[in-house]
Amino acid sequence: MIYSRSPYYVDINATSISNAQRYEMRLYIWKGNIAVIPTTPIYVFNNNLHDKQGVVNISNYINDFFTNQTSVFSNTNEIIYNNDVVYCRWEVDIITSTSTITNFITNGKYALNGYTLFIEGRNFTPSIDGDFYTTFAGNNFRVHDKFLIGVNAMNDDVVVTAYPSATILLSETIVSTNNTNSQSFYIALNNLSALNDKYIEVDIYGDKVYIELIKECKYEPIDVQFKNRYGVSQIVTFFKKTTKSINVTRSNFERKSYNRQLINYNTNGNEDIVLTSGYNKEEFNDIIEQLLLSENVWIRDKGTFIPYNIKSNKLSYKTKLNDKLISYEITFEQAFNLINNV
Repeated sequence: MIYSRSPYYVDINATSISNAQRYEMRLYIWKGNIAVIPTTPIYVFNNNLHDKQGVVNISNYINDFFTNQTSVFSNTNEIIYNNDVVYCRWEVDIITSTSTITNFITNGKYALNGYTLFIEGRNFTPSIDGDFYTTFAGNNFRVHDKFLIGVNAMNDDVVVTAYPSATILLSETIVSTNNTNSQSFYIALNNLSALNDKYIEVDIYGDKVYIELIKECKYEPIDVQFKNRYGVSQIVTFFKKTTKSINVTRSNFERKSYNRQLINYNTNGNEDIVLTSGYNKEEFNDIIEQLLLSENVWIRDKGTFIPYNIKSNKLSYKTKLNDKLISYEITFEQAFNLINNV
């Protein structure tokens, strides 16, 4: 898997070819059946070899396919195909002084709009937690009403059960195909606040995680959906205090008038919202880090996920040793103006 927010390098080594001078690399990127290769490449690279070697970073070209990402939404318990996966194929010809060696290199990989860490090194593929693309705080996760679980491609049975009632919320078989949208899936869980149970078990062929159901008596819990480090949507619930405010911008000019001398124009605004997580385990720090580094965030408001940007630019990690109780306060701003001007 390629995580396109970090560089991914295609290395071209033609040291075994006599008089190798140049390379032509054709890059194909598409969604759908990976066996059906587009007739025309998205990009073609023609460059000289240096010491019979070359390198191409293809991440920026993949990122062009991840613009205008939308939230994942469902009102029922179901399996949802992940439509944010693309397939990349590259073909490299080596041009010598006398001939062209066609398809000297051919390769292909799936790609998501995730990222790797600098300390992980070049072309790193991070391991996921068992079958899950979702980052969990230890083996337990705290939710109120709605949750998404990102799942790796497989052909396995999925069973979601609420306890202690042993009520089965979802039982289905995930089937992987050659289509890009079946390389990862979401398990969508909804209306969990209506349950009288304590926790949920998600079992994927013996790989289990547990989701703790929280009843909040004083505040209205707020669901925040974001693209995590794997480029997969995940929901984290903020259980405690919520504060909203409005930011207004305007221009003005002065005119000679006894009625209104100073005239405002281009007035618009957007809302800020400050959310408080409530108390969590120290492992929750990993989720907060991925949230702050996310470029795609939505907040659930009146049943709909609305696009927001994260306004908080700095946050101190909290630990049980130093802080005893771990709770975070994060500021978000609406990703649009209140007055429609587009």
